[in-house]
Amino acid sequence: MEEYGYTPLRLATALNINRNTVTKYLTGVQLPNFALFVQLTELFGCSADYLLGLQDYTPDNVTYRTIPPFGKRLRELLAQRNISQYCLNTTHHISYDCINKWLKGTTLPRLDSLCKLATILDCSVDYLIGKVQ
Repeated sequence: MEEYGYTPLRLATALNINRNTVTKYLTGVQLPNFALFVQLTELFGCSADYLLGLQDYTPDNVTYRTIPPFGKRLRELLAQRNISQYCLNTTHHISYDCINKWLKGTTLPRLDSLCKLATILDCSVDYLIGKVQ
């Protein structure tokens, strides 16, 4: 925020959310949802992994893509990695209900679930959500 000159109020206005919500994000009381998280990466022109603190810097010369529907992307990655929904449930303790809703596109994962999925799929969060190839 400081690099781009954003105050909590200015950021709230840019994201069309309440200033108190921004304060909750800044203090760690609450995390943004998937859609707002993607908006933040676009607003700051940074990688998802950088914003999550998984990288110390945003790589230079990276072209970010428009993010595809998450369910479609997850289905592709599970097929590529030969990981079944059963494996996600039994080995990694992700509920069938969550997996099915993600795959159908009826819900999007929370940020902690994104990080967990990226670890399971051995990829960056940016790759998982389709922001990079």
